[in-house]
Amino acid sequence: MRRTPKFQRHNIDVTVAQATIMSVEGSLGVVGGVGFTSGVKFEHFKALFDTLSVSNVLPPCIKSNYASFFHPNSVRATYNARDPPVFIRKTPVEKCDFVCSGRNYDLRVSLREERPVVNQTTTREPSHVRLHERWSFVYKDAWKYDFTKVASGPTKELACRSQPVFEIELELLRNYTFLQSLTTPQLAVHIVEKLVDLLGRFDRNHQVLPYTLSTTGWTSPHNVTGKT
Repeated sequence: MRRTPKFQRHNIDVTVAQATIMSVEGSLGVVGGVGFTSGVKFEHFKALFDTLSVSNVLPPCIKSNYASFFHPNSVRATYNARDPPVFIRKTPVEKCDFVCSGRNYDLRVSLREERPVVNQTTTREPSHVRLHERWSFVYKDAWKYDFTKVASGPTKELACRSQPVFEIELELLRNYTFLQSLTTPQLAVHIVEKLVDLLGRFDRNHQVLPYTLSTTGWTSPHNVTGKT
């Protein structure tokens, strides 16, 4: 893990800006007894990253390093080595877990509300820290594939010594026309279709196999079937 920004002490003001952003994300992981656990094996992380790196439809990846500090009231402070810290309140709106039988991984699609918050200097400590080393591919200025090596812990020092997790996520960028034209389950299906394409690449011998996705989390459950 490369050098991470120093933590600066801040007081999180309850005042929020008027602008609200809806974040739509999908991720690979495993659904189990404790819910959804994000992350994939390193060999799958590397294999898929290498595949997208040589794609002729994607521009070169964008590399970034940053640290996230979690505060009460769902406030997250993000630091990098170049810019002032950014404070965002992320509020979960809906989430949906897709159980993929016969696959290495399951899927989660999340819808969150994000609002900027005001910050002031104080001695308050964060409750959790995540250190990110990320490689991103942007597709048609609408979809962003994130490959992130994440180390986390209750403090920055413990995070630096923790075992990293390798996460693969897909985010719909700020396409308001697209967001307004679809319902939340429809957005989930769009993301799932792209994530299932990634899942298919993990099959042995690159076989094209049928898949069935059963969903939990929406008010009205949805099923998706087809082939990768």
